[in-house]
Amino acid sequence: MDTSINEFDQLVVEAIESIAFEFRKHLSDVPVIVEQLPNEEICQKLHLKSKYHLLGLFQGVPIQHQKLSGGPSQITLYRQNIIAQSANRQALAHQIRKVIIHELGHYLGFSEQQLRDHHY
Repeated sequence: MDTSINEFDQLVVEAIESIAFEFRKHLSDVPVIVEQLPNEEICQKLHLKSKYHLLGLFQGVPIQHQKLSGGPSQITLYRQNIIAQSANRQALAHQIRKVIIHELGHYLGFSEQQLRDHHY
């Protein structure tokens, strides 16, 4: 699927706006960044065999640990990998929203297994 950077960014904005306010309000503390692909440092840190499989990443301190160890947090979306998982614009919009919710879930303290159990 082919999509422009501007179209992808617009879908990110729409995805964020579609999230319920009780969860979306936390995104004011956690910026959502879009990068083309994960860099080599991220791949090594996460022990990834391929940079083409990671769709998103939360980096920082989960909200429940903020008092103990603050610091900047961010959610990164990997544009090329998300597009590769999407057959059309509707699927792309759905995938972007799903990745944002998944990574926001990590910020809120959910484990990988808990997010998968809820299909995120």
